[in-house]
Amino acid sequence: MASTLALLILCTAMFPNSSQAAVRAYMGTWDLDGDGSNEMAYNLGQHLEIQSLSGPSFTYKIGASWGLNQVTDTDGDGVTDLVFLAVDGGKQGASCIIKHIT
Repeated sequence: MASTLALLILCTAMFPNSSQAAVRAYMGTWDLDGDGSNEMAYNLGQHLEIQSLSGPSFTYKIGASWGLNQVTDTDGDGVTDLVFLAVDGGKQGASCIIKHIT
């Protein structure tokens, strides 16, 4: 399943620091803004990049201690959201929802 693969990629990717560039790991392709066209999601370590197939990209800071848990419509508006859960001990169980609206 794509979500499981994305979680594995997100949890095992290298995280950037000041002396190294971010690793750009493909997570999946979903319609994340409800326009009928898919966007590609990439793990950049502590950031999430959403790349529209028509060109523009958007970056969201998520931190290094989060893992993709679900790709679902969390609020019933017909738009797919990305749900991340904390994977470190200090924030275990906390969630972060990325609602990508352009």
